[in-house]
Amino acid sequence: YFWDQDHLKTVFPARKRSTDSVLSPMQLEHVGTFPSMQSLNRITNTPWLPVYRFGYGRELRMSGINALLNDVKAADDETRIYKKLDYDRVEPTLTHGTHVADLAAGNLISADESSIIMVQLPAPTVQDTSGGGTAKHVADAILYILERVEPDTKLVINLSFGTTAGPHDGTSLLERVMDNISLEQQKSRDFVIVLPAGNAFNGKGHGQLSLEPQEQKDLYWNVRNDDPTESFCELWFERKAWANLKITIISPSLNVTEFALSEKTIKTLKNASDITVGAIVASESSTAANGKAQVLIALAATDQNQKTYAESGIWKITVKNTSDDKSVTIDSWIQRDDTPLNTKPTTRQSYFLSSRPELADDVDDTPDDPVKRMGTGNSIAHGNYTLVVGGYTASSGALSKYTAAATSTRLDWPSVLGIADEDEIRGGVLAAGTRSGTEFRMNGTSVAAPQITKKVQRLFATSADRVCSNTNQLISKLAQTNRTSPKVPQLSKIVGARSGSNIRPS
Repeated sequence: YFWDQDHLKTVFPARKRSTDSVLSPMQLEHVGTFPSMQSLNRITNTPWLPVYRFGYGRELRMSGINALLNDVKAADDETRIYKKLDYDRVEPTLTHGTHVADLAAGNLISADESSIIMVQLPAPTVQDTSGGGTAKHVADAILYILERVEPDTKLVINLSFGTTAGPHDGTSLLERVMDNISLEQQKSRDFVIVLPAGNAFNGKGHGQLSLEPQEQKDLYWNVRNDDPTESFCELWFERKAWANLKITIISPSLNVTEFALSEKTIKTLKNASDITVGAIVASESSTAANGKAQVLIALAATDQNQKTYAESGIWKITVKNTSDDKSVTIDSWIQRDDTPLNTKPTTRQSYFLSSRPELADDVDDTPDDPVKRMGTGNSIAHGNYTLVVGGYTASSGALSKYTAAATSTRLDWPSVLGIADEDEIRGGVLAAGTRSGTEFRMNGTSVAAPQITKKVQRLFATSADRVCSNTNQLISKLAQTNRTSPKVPQLSKIVGARSGSNIRPS
């Protein structure tokens, strides 16, 4: 199966005709298969089918995929087939999804008769700089996969995607969804969801302020010019400090906005012409599963070609603890705003200014600088039952310089390492493009993750007994398997928090 979740290209069920035996979507909810799709194909005159139970996007099933493959073999023109499908996401010869798919699933069917199900997130979802649309579509994708396999099917799901804002403690909506599904599925089958650790170790996207009573500290947020998308910064702290915090925002042109959490829950940010260009939104109970509150600072795009735009430059964020006797620690994360491959417009990632020079990769964070490398991990990858993959360089065994680090309270994160770079000169890993015979190099933990996905799948496929009654058991099994593997001897489980680059594969 392949589900393209593009809302704008949704295929709707054709109207039933008296000569057709197509069941209605309501009837299909109560059966385990999708019968008589050939007649629906005749009605719609396209290989794309409606996605029953979800109601948006479009689906290719095995018969349609095989027909397309036969057509390609006959015509030797893959570009024509993509155009016939009205599938422009693979118009470039290099795409992130195709590269990841090859690393995760290449040759699996010929090797052990495994089946492949692919889901593509809508372009607006991955381009949304707030990260707000991710959870719904990823959750739908997982449920879609589960509904299309038998209850005893061994299943590994690769999700090479991530964000940087959020509580980073496993309590976000998507993390809880993935944990709940994993826990339930692992009761009866080999099942795991594989995620990348993230690439933001040196991205200056995490700040931490520890405030004693009546103390205030500053963060300097560099919002870059000509950015066509919005920028978002989140502050997270214990809910009990809600009434004691006062936040002051000073714009690059020195407009001052003060915000006492005990007085308001939303306040607008204005420019010199008194036009709203942003907002501060506070939520005393941002997630149901932790005891934390959140303050979101949202800024409009800085591209001056847009009707309304925020100032670029340094936005000063001052946080004061007004308590007389209670200290508080505030973690701040900037949301990811880098441009996905082959998408427009070109965005510009904002970041915090560090008060110290650039540190070498083997030097710890300094206590006097609020900008931290710890806590830079993929914000959807802190659940208890997912498998998180960091990256390393194959030639040296060294941890990739960009592999994100967990918060100091997570001592076993990421779970394992996979190859993200071939050597210091040839960064990245080779994998397929969107046309036969094309091959490209791409790096990052998103390419390390699918290689572990393939290892897990082969472990599932070749094991007569259950391998994964829980994720920790699978991690131990992976570590045992790869200690004796001649191909990837460096793969290891990480024990201990990352400090600079002193965590290395065994």
